[in-house]
Amino acid sequence: MIAQEVLRTFRSLRQRLQKLHQVVMKVWAPYPQWLWSRLWIT
Repeated sequence: MIAQEVLRTFRSLRQRLQKLHQVVMKVWAPYPQWLWSRLWIT
């Protein structure tokens, strides 16, 4: 079934995104929040 394949790839993608998010949070954490909020606005 195609649906099962899609679900499987979706799950693996979600796991990768979660790992990436954790790494990003670790890298971003030391920087002040106001700096990033300013960057997002521009």
